[in-house]
Amino acid sequence: MEFLNEEKYGDVIVLAGEDGHHYGRVVGGIGWKGKRPGFIVAVGEDLEPDRTLNAFHRWILGEYEGEDTLKLLEKVLEYRTSAKVKPWLADTDNKIEMGFLEQVNMNISYRDKLYIERAPNCDDPKAFQFCLSTVEASLNPQKVLHFKESKIHEYMGEINTDNRDSLNVTDYPAIVALGNALAYMREHTVNPYENLDSDDDEERNARYDYLNGRPE
Repeated sequence: MEFLNEEKYGDVIVLAGEDGHHYGRVVGGIGWKGKRPGFIVAVGEDLEPDRTLNAFHRWILGEYEGEDTLKLLEKVLEYRTSAKVKPWLADTDNKIEMGFLEQVNMNISYRDKLYIERAPNCDDPKAFQFCLSTVEASLNPQKVLHFKESKIHEYMGEINTDNRDSLNVTDYPAIVALGNALAYMREHTVNPYENLDSDDDEERNARYDYLNGRPE
């Protein structure tokens, strides 16, 4: 997982990668273990949108796969610190796996406790298909999702028209994890170019100033 530094510009927190790449936010997704090991993924969203696509490019910055849920959550804590990943999305209705979260938080101070938000549509019987479609929507017709070296790309290649409707969240936790993160980003999309002259939207204006190199 790449280490990200926070850079403050006015009221905006910008995340800077070691390679100089800037992200407006990094969101984490969790897929609880099932027929395959559990999976976590961190997705970074470009600070500046692609003007030709009117969309933000998103990059898989880190991932971890494992059978041990406690180790999985320890990685979540590590990513939260090293890459400022927040929020984290998962099926919080899974009481067994959420029980491990309680164990993790028992050894953490109150202010540093790990909080996991409820993933969109996680209670839907077709939650896997929802996550899969969410990932696919970032690849076609406009490719704004970049896998880099992610194992999720390999898993996506195993999905076809014959099996996609019969699969569930236990089959591909990795795809569920990515779908959870992307679904959150889609529901909480920020357009930094809206209402740029609005005095009551200091954060958006500050972000615009940052993108255009204007002084604070």
